[in-house]
Amino acid sequence: MAFRLNIEYLSMNHLNNSPTLFSQAHILIEIESLVQSLAVGQPHSAQVFDQLACNVLRYLSVYYPNYDYSEHVQAFWYGCQQAGVQPNTQPSPEQLSLLVQAIASQVQTHCFKRRVSDRRYQAKQNCKSIQQYALQLHERYSRLLVVRVDLYYRMECQHLVGIDMAYQHLESMTKAKYGNQLFEHLVGSAWCIEQGETRGYHLHTVYYFKGDKHQRDWYMAQQIGQLWERITGGLGTYHSCNTPAEKDKYDQLGMLGVGMIHRNDRVACENSVNTVGYLADYEKEDQYLRMKPNGRRAFATGQ
Repeated sequence: MAFRLNIEYLSMNHLNNSPTLFSQAHILIEIESLVQSLAVGQPHSAQVFDQLACNVLRYLSVYYPNYDYSEHVQAFWYGCQQAGVQPNTQPSPEQLSLLVQAIASQVQTHCFKRRVSDRRYQAKQNCKSIQQYALQLHERYSRLLVVRVDLYYRMECQHLVGIDMAYQHLESMTKAKYGNQLFEHLVGSAWCIEQGETRGYHLHTVYYFKGDKHQRDWYMAQQIGQLWERITGGLGTYHSCNTPAEKDKYDQLGMLGVGMIHRNDRVACENSVNTVGYLADYEKEDQYLRMKPNGRRAFATGQ
C-alpha cells in the first residue's frame, strides 16, 4: 500500500458533523488501542466495528512506506492488506469483517508476540545504557551541572507536527550544540524521543556541563528551552526540571538529581543517575514511538 503521509488531518465528527483536527501521533495511538482490544479477545464487539467504520480512512491517512511501525500498528496495516482495504474508499461491511479477523489472527502469532518482547527488552537495555553513561560522567568529573529539560509541542499545534518534523527539530537541537556559546562547556548529553496521548511527540533531554564553569542551572535550562522554541518556530514549548520549585519538590522527597552534583556526594550522584534513567524508562509502556523513519534511533547519548 503506497499511501501518502499528510501532516494535517481534517475529519468530520460523525456525531455532530463538526470539523476536528487530528495529529499523526494521536491517530497512531488510536490504531494501537483498537488492535489491543482485538488482542484481548473482542473481535466481534459492535464498538470495534463502529470505530473502524467511522475512522478507517483517517487511520489509513498516516500510513507511509519505508517507515518502522510498532507491532500493533503494523498488524493494522497487515489486516488492511489482507482485507483489500484501500485509502480514499470506504470499505464494505464484508471488508471490515475481514479486517477485524485478520488483525485478531495476526496478534496471536509468534512473530507479533516476539516483537512485543523485543521492544520491551530493548527498552530495558536503553535504560541501563543511559544510566551507565551518566555514572561514567559523574566518576570522571568532580562536579557537574546537570540540566534536564522536556521539549514538546503546544497542544494547539500538535496536528501540525508529524514524526519527520519532530526528527528535523531534534536534529537542529543536536547541531546547535556545535558553535553555540551556550554549549561551550558541555561534556555530555542524552535524549529520548517519545510519543504520548497528551503531549504527542516529545523529547526528554539532559545536559551535563562542567561544574567549575557554570552554576546557574535554571538559567541554562531556560536558554535550552527558548532555543527549542526558536527552532520549532513557535510550535514548541518546554518544561524545566531545574526551576527552584521543581528542585525543592524533589529535594524534599530525597530524590533531587539535577543542578550541581558533586562526585563525592554518593546520594546526589545516585539520584542523578536515576533521574536520567527516566529518559529511557522501560516502565513507560504508553510512551514509545509507534512510527519512525527507517534507521532512526529513539534514544542516544554523547557530547
